[in-house]
Amino acid sequence: MANTALLASRFRRAPLVLVALVTLLLSAGFVTVASPASAATVLGTSTIVNVNYTNDCLSSNFAGSVYATPCSGSEYHRWQKMSNGELRNVGTGLCLSANADDVYTVACSDARTHVWLHHLVTGTANSYYLGNNYYNTMELSMNDANDVYLAGGNNILAHMWYTNF
Repeated sequence: MANTALLASRFRRAPLVLVALVTLLLSAGFVTVASPASAATVLGTSTIVNVNYTNDCLSSNFAGSVYATPCSGSEYHRWQKMSNGELRNVGTGLCLSANADDVYTVACSDARTHVWLHHLVTGTANSYYLGNNYYNTMELSMNDANDVYLAGGNNILAHMWYTNF
């Protein structure tokens, strides 16, 4: 009976010892807790329209494809500008991303390829060149087939996108 009481008292203290150990490791910097990518806040919601070239809206689907289609007010045409620079599609919840060959959407994270820089087009109120933070000399562009991709250059109508974030 005495052994049972001693054993029970040791197990009651085990959670306290574990909490103290975790607290010590956190405070010493041996263990870090990453903040979730979803910690970013929404700064605004808008369509992204290529008004100077086709008047089509930037769109996406659950498969991760990004393309331009005639604007219809669909949730898949609406994007949220996030406080960390991401552009999140309202319809899918996925974030706009890019590599050297393609523009697509994927699960949001803090990857540099998900961060988009908005450069105001001179002489406009809400038209922007959308540059990718990782591919910093490349801008979001499109062609007559409504394909969306990254391209270099400035003052090209296909690179100008209207938003009201």
